[in-house]
Amino acid sequence: MVLSELRAFSFTKDVKSIAEITTLTEETFCNMVGKTVRFKANPFGWYYGLCQTCNKTNQSPGSPFQCNCSDNSSTPITKYKIEIEVEHESKTSNFVFWDKECIPYIGMSAHALRQVMKKTNKDHPLIYPEYLDHLLDKDFAFRAKYQPYYRQASIVRLTQDCKVMRQIEEVITHSQACLTITNKDESPKGKVVLFLEDNNVVNTQTNVTHSKTTTSATQNWSPEASISNTPSKWLSPDLVQDLEGPDLLSPKLSATNAAKTKSGRNTKNK
Repeated sequence: MVLSELRAFSFTKDVKSIAEITTLTEETFCNMVGKTVRFKANPFGWYYGLCQTCNKTNQSPGSPFQCNCSDNSSTPITKYKIEIEVEHESKTSNFVFWDKECIPYIGMSAHALRQVMKKTNKDHPLIYPEYLDHLLDKDFAFRAKYQPYYRQASIVRLTQDCKVMRQIEEVITHSQACLTITNKDESPKGKVVLFLEDNNVVNTQTNVTHSKTTTSATQNWSPEASISNTPSKWLSPDLVQDLEGPDLLSPKLSATNAAKTKSGRNTKNK
């Protein structure tokens, strides 16, 4: 692999998954990986005509080439332009394969392929020859410009080099892992969440565990203490009161103080 190709895929900050590029709102150059799965039908088909004088394309697919520069004396150059759906982790997006990406895999130029199709009277941009199937079911690393307006990525460079694809995959996996950890660390604030775990009612706002059978309470609750072999069961505050019962003492009131209070009231009544 030449040095220029190594440099083309060396921008780790540009690495994005296909799921990420579909959320972009501005044109962005990205390094991606994915597998080609199917052709994407479009009004212009799999090739286009290019004027040799002004390098403009034919805007009338299937009809005789007419350029805006009015120079119709020269024969237009036929170029590949194939839209293919690329998949990665069950997400897909449209990628545009140009002449330089297609020829190495198809094995001939678009002009030569049209000559083959003319022999079978099937020379039409919307009729896709079997030769194009050489582009499908292949894993690639792409450097492409994603265009949100067209909802497609225009390929700048591609490779099947295993080292490049593995490097991009590792960056994507690392980014997803960091995002997962960040989401786990973000817990809702100001909300009381009560659940039953190992016969204890846990209040996640005050970090206090209320036992069903004792009057003890602790302020040293930790995430490790919530690990259980059985699923947690969510309880409403009303159900928590029923579990605690009227006979259980509040953690703020000791048994001695409660006895004194009850004794004082009985003395006054007498």
